[in-house]
Amino acid sequence: MVRNRQMGKARTCQGCRCGIGNQRGCRPADDGGGYPTMMVCVVDHIGQKGYHCLPDSNSLLYNNTKAQYLETNRVSICMKKICIINGPNLNLTGKREPEVYGSITMEECISHLQESFPEVQIAYFQSNIEGELIDIIQREGFAADGLIVNLGGYSHTSVALHDALLAVPAQKVEVHLSNIFAREDYRHHSLVTNACRGMICGLGLQGYEMALRTLL
Repeated sequence: MVRNRQMGKARTCQGCRCGIGNQRGCRPADDGGGYPTMMVCVVDHIGQKGYHCLPDSNSLLYNNTKAQYLETNRVSICMKKICIINGPNLNLTGKREPEVYGSITMEECISHLQESFPEVQIAYFQSNIEGELIDIIQREGFAADGLIVNLGGYSHTSVALHDALLAVPAQKVEVHLSNIFAREDYRHHSLVTNACRGMICGLGLQGYEMALRTLL
């Protein structure tokens, strides 16, 4: 059970089968922070996965309880892997047309995401070459749990990238920094949208964080 000291109510940790749910790992953190638990996927020493309850990564209890639990139960945390794939000219983000694409670099964006989502393995790739992007999609589309794709100008021209996205099982979200529907007519249609779960555009680099949350 998890008890909220402020509300005086308790609830069961959904899916918790590890025993931590009624031990110290699920009580409010020392700072009085309500429900500090998070569900994590773990894999045991024979490769079997399960879902268990640990204190939230922002909780004061997280590191100690996680280490104790993993050692006692001979399991390791199975982190979700999300791969961000950027296409042509996005290596110039922060320098190229800052009035359209913003002044923050992709390196700064990726660092922010890694700090904000420590429980997620975030990989980042960028290429200006269509064939390299296809290779990355084919490789990471089977290895990762989700893909966040911003294929730049290729979004509007490449049937091959569309087909590559359709060919892989990972969940996919398309991102565009600018509002493509408020720009030139030829940018209004993306060939890869129907290969993705959804599309986020016009929110700058914040779109990557929204896409990441969608895939978790």
